[in-house]
Parts: sequence; C-alpha cells; structure tokens
Amino acid sequence: MVQVGHIERFNPTYVELKKVLEGLTPLAVNWRRLSPYAGSNTDVDVILDLMVHDLDLALDLMGGRDPVSVSACGLTAQSGVADHVVVHLGFDDGPLVTLTSSRVTEQKVRMIEVTAQEAFVEADLLNKSVNVHRRTIGEYLANSKYRQESTIERLQVPMAEPLFLELQHFTQSILDGKPQQVPARQGWRVLQLAETVRRSCQEHFLTLGAARARLN
Repeated sequence: MVQVGHIERFNPTYVELKKVLEGLTPLAVNWRRLSPYAGSNTDVDVILDLMVHDLDLALDLMGGRDPVSVSACGLTAQSGVADHVVVHLGFDDGPLVTLTSSRVTEQKVRMIEVTAQEAFVEADLLNKSVNVHRRTIGEYLANSKYRQESTIERLQVPMAEPLFLELQHFTQSILDGKPQQVPARQGWRVLQLAETVRRSCQEHFLTLGAARARLN
C-alpha cells in the first residue's frame, strides 16, 4: 500500500473548511503559502518545495476536476530558480483559483481565502482557525448614511497534529484493508500539474534585477 505525504489533507483546519464550503457557492479561492528563505529546500524551486501542497488541496477541493487552463508567472531572488510564483487555475463552471507561493517573505503564512456568494471564509492552516464573514441586513442611520453590518463566525478547530492524523489514517487503512486518502495516483496527478505550472512559469519568468528595473 502507498500513501503520498500530502500532510495538509489531514490538517484539521482544512477538514473544517471543507465542511463549511458544503453549504456555500465558492466564486474564488486564494491560497497563500509564504516562508522566509532561511530553512527552505533550495534543491528545488518553490513550486515543488511549497506550492505542491496547495496544488493537491486545490484538486481535492475541486472534486478531482482537472483545470482547463493554467497560467503562472514567477521570479528568482536568491536561488537562481523560481522563488516566488503566482498561478491562476481555470475550471469549467468555476471557481477562480489563485495560488501564491514564496520563500522570500519574512512572515510565514499558510492561508486559504474563499469568496462565496453567501460569505467570505478565511482558513489559517498554520494557526488552526476558520473565520466565516457573513452579511446581515443593513440599516440607515439617523443622518441617512447607509451602514452594512456583518457577522463573523469563529469555528472551533480541533487541536490535532496533522502528521499524527496522517500516520494514524495510513495505519488504520492497512489494518482495515481500505483505500488511502491520498493514493499514489492522486500524488502523480499533482506532480503532473506542478510540471505544467513550471512550464508556464518559465514563459513568464523574471530575475530580481529585471523585476527592479520594471519598477523604476
């Protein structure tokens, strides 16, 4: 039996996010996975280092659908390969999907933001939180200025370690003879998508010097 180590599938925050989205109509989904350069795996570019995890989540959240379009751009800052990449994935019937991965930021960020018809959802994979922003009925104030109210639902996310949950699932699937949550076929699909992103990125690639020149 084989299970691919896409650990974010077992992140309790992602599990809760999927439950929330069952009752919503997503219009756009934005992933942000940002890290400092120190400590990053510089043997590969940021697509295979960081973004590969969010590509897996994107395919999973889209119900296994393949994107009909892939557009990526990136730049190198220190490693000579892509260190900061932005990707747009197009799916039949939506939603719009954007992924940003960087290993040149000082702040570590692991966020999924979903714009839906009914609400705006923020899922912080790092700090284990899910906030749902919903509109309520607005009102007119005494001076005739309109005020739109909104409410924030802060979901309780179980404090469980994703690695433990991943290993527990793999062990239990062997004992029960059941399929793994992330089988080898799904891991292969993610790698294929990552290679498509890399090819697109190469067509729209900047070095740090060129990026500075365009800003000046």
